[in-house]
Amino acid sequence: MNLGSEGYMLVKHIHKDIKFSPLFIISCPIYSPHHLLEAGIMNLVYSDTSKLIRISDKLRYYRHKKALLQRDVADYAGIERTTYSSYEEGSRVYYPKEVMEKIADILDVDLSSISDDYNMFLYKGQ
Repeated sequence: MNLGSEGYMLVKHIHKDIKFSPLFIISCPIYSPHHLLEAGIMNLVYSDTSKLIRISDKLRYYRHKKALLQRDVADYAGIERTTYSSYEEGSRVYYPKEVMEKIADILDVDLSSISDDYNMFLYKGQ
């Protein structure tokens, strides 16, 4: 018997005896970084965000903090996962502003907190 979107009533009928029991189904996603060991190391090495200097480290740190996969961030930003992976590898000098704004949005941080001085200089049209 359905009692709404999340509630059910279990009915057990044996011979002439009827028993009722409420059942509520609660579902929630379980998030964890792709590599838990890597996330643990990031948290130990960078316990304070002021120690994060490189954009790649900032992206990785905040992604682990939100328990997201690279694929999750890349899909939200509208880029390939391999492209996002190159962002975290630190093989880039310039990061497109439109993409970084979307990444900052999914990571719940300001653009300035995941960027560096050089890219912020470029973003401001200097």
